[in-house]
Amino acid sequence: MRLRYGSVEVVLDDPDLPFSYSWKQKQTMVETEGGRRYVYNFGVKRRRWELKWNFLPLEQFLKLENFIVNVVNFKEVPFLFFDHNGVPYTVRCISFSHSQVSPRYYSVSLVLEEEV
Repeated sequence: MRLRYGSVEVVLDDPDLPFSYSWKQKQTMVETEGGRRYVYNFGVKRRRWELKWNFLPLEQFLKLENFIVNVVNFKEVPFLFFDHNGVPYTVRCISFSHSQVSPRYYSVSLVLEEEV
């Protein structure tokens, strides 16, 4: 798995399985007092990846943390995410959390959402 913005690229081990992949549909539903439902479809769909590593090596963690915090500034800058098949997607970092599980490993959770 790779993340890239400009000339900065971070290569990571594949996330632990299972990882979550879903579609996020932009819709609003309103229900009248009589029970009738109206759905307003804004036509925007976004892919969302919830990736987790139970034991990400320290070296990879430091590169990932620097990328998320200093290069793309969390949600501010869209960047390229290459999935395990090498398919690129333009995404933003929605969530990044971590904890140290040993002197050389971190547990990491990363949520990416496609930019459309």
